[in-house]
Amino acid sequence: MMPNDISSELVKSPWVAGAAGAIVALHGAPGASWPQRMFNVAAGALVAGYASPIINQYFGLSTPELQSASAFLCGLFGLNFSASLLDSIRASNWLEILPWRR
Repeated sequence: MMPNDISSELVKSPWVAGAAGAIVALHGAPGASWPQRMFNVAAGALVAGYASPIINQYFGLSTPELQSASAFLCGLFGLNFSASLLDSIRASNWLEILPWRR
C-alpha cells in the first residue's frame, strides 16, 4: 500500500468526515474551553463513525460521496446532540427520580 492509498482511504473514513462536521459545528458552541472542544470533536467523530454506516445501509447510500456526506452530517448534528444530552443530564435532578432515593 502506497502512501497515496492511505490518504485516499483516510479521506473516505466516516471518522474523519464526522470529525470535520464536528469542527464545523464548534462554531455554534462559543465560549467552550479547549478540553470541551476536543471532547465535542471526539463525540462527533464517534457518532459519525458508528451511526453513518447504519444510516448508509438503511437509506441505500452506496456512492462514496453520499457516504461521506452522511458521515459529515452525523458529525455535525452528533456534536449538537451529545452536547444537548449532556446539558439535559446536568440540568435534571435524576437522583430524585430513583425510587430507592426517596
